[in-house]
Amino acid sequence: MTKAGSTACAAATSAPTSSARDPVAALHLYRIAQEAVRAAALQAGAREVELLLRPEADRVAMVVRADGGAALPEGALDLRTTRYRAGVVGASLEVRPAAGGGAEIVCVFPQGA
Repeated sequence: MTKAGSTACAAATSAPTSSARDPVAALHLYRIAQEAVRAAALQAGAREVELLLRPEADRVAMVVRADGGAALPEGALDLRTTRYRAGVVGASLEVRPAAGGGAEIVCVFPQGA
């Protein structure tokens, strides 16, 4: 876990995932993660942000979870650009309240994208 300002950040995966085969897709997925972590840390008032990778058969779920106690404020996440990036790599994107408060940004993309 690392600390950025007053927000602790952690990353984890439940199992090995295949590496990205397409460097353009890899860049889009990186930018989706970067924007989700930025929004969670700076806009949601999170004390802790987790980035989780969960392989699911032929797909991978990338979950950014912020504990902030509140959902992301309207406009905190650049949804237009983030949804565009998700579409380019064949991913879905969902922003939802997290169990126990805070917010989750979930991007599900094909293995090896």
